[in-house]
Amino acid sequence: MYIQDHLVVWVKKYLCKTHSKKGAKCIIDDINQRIATVPAFIGIYPPQGQGFKQ
Repeated sequence: MYIQDHLVVWVKKYLCKTHSKKGAKCIIDDINQRIATVPAFIGIYPPQGQGFKQ
């Protein structure tokens, strides 16, 4: 299990304990929606002329 997975599991457990399960689901859905709307790797450009191939 990666550290990111552990963090997600911990946050979900925390939200379920501090809010109702329905409230936690709403918060998680909101987080997921916000993450989905952000472009991945914004502002990252490969160096030109460095032999970078994709």
